[in-house]
Formats: sequence, C-alpha cells, structure tokens
Amino acid sequence: SAEVVVLSVKPQQIPSVFSSEKLEFGPSHTLVSIAAGVTIETLKNYVPDSKIIRVMPNICSTNFVGTACFSYSENCSENDVNTVRSIFESIGICIEVKEKDIDAVTGISGSSPAFMFMILDAMADAGVLLGLPKDLSLKFAAQTMMGSAIKRAAYLTRDNDSMACAKLVVFANVPEDNPFMAGAFH
Repeated sequence: SAEVVVLSVKPQQIPSVFSSEKLEFGPSHTLVSIAAGVTIETLKNYVPDSKIIRVMPNICSTNFVGTACFSYSENCSENDVNTVRSIFESIGICIEVKEKDIDAVTGISGSSPAFMFMILDAMADAGVLLGLPKDLSLKFAAQTMMGSAIKRAAYLTRDNDSMACAKLVVFANVPEDNPFMAGAFH
C-alpha cells in the first residue's frame, strides 16, 4: 500500500473510482489529485482522513519544462508538501498557490500551450508561404518563441530597454489599424 497516491483521472470519473475500486485511505496516505476543477473539499468527501494535495501541471511537463501549481489540505506536513513539490519540480517548476487561485493558473499555464501551438503553427506556415521548407520554418519559429519567452521573463525583472527595441520593430512592421496594435505590449 503506497503512502502517496496520484489521482490522474478526468473529474467526472472520480465518483466511480472511489465507489468501484477497493481503495482504502487513512491518515497516513497522501492523495495527490491532478483532476482539473476538483477541490480539496470535494476530495475530502471521498477520503476524509487523508492528506490531500491538489496539483495542476501542464502539458509541457511531458518535456520537462512544465508549469505546475499546488495547494494542500491543512493536515499535510511539511514533508508531505516537499515530497510532492520535488516530484513535480523534476518536470518543471512547481509553485504553491492558494486553492482559490488554481483555476486561474490552470487558465494561464494549462490552456496557453494550445494558443502557443497555434501561434507557432501560424509562424511556421508563414515561413512556408515565404518559401522555407516546413521543417526549417518550424525550427526557426520554435526557437524564436522559446527565446522570446526567456527574454520576456528576464524583462519582467529588468529595465525595458531591450523590449523598447522589440516594440519599435513590431510597430514599424504592423499597420496601425491592425487589431493587434490595440493591445500590443501594454
């Protein structure tokens, strides 16, 4: 019997997991849930005596550059929290947040990879339209996106001189009536 159990099912499957399986949870068990939208309070209905840690990793975790946030029940020890944090830090970053903020983080880091994929595909397609082979265009687009993310993260903690240069390049190449300009860099 494991001390830490990861609950990795779709939210609608949770009732059947706990009713159909012969699961026995007690005070020595830590349930780690990555079921989106299922609160600690809801999970307590199934495992009232167990320690619960709710974690929301994103798809980028499969490439070891993931983003995860977590919150935990008040009966968790520092050791429980550190164990789970170290598990998820092995595949990216893992940051403690208030449980009320998990859905917001999910909206940002959980959903945004899909938007990044769409942007990346559009950039690569533009390269193909300009005559580049698809694989080369995708490499340039992906590397540029990755570098831009790193640069932007660094910008948040520094002065904005380099970002001002990027703004000039964008503003010089995008017509003023483009809807993008309304929100660009603001």
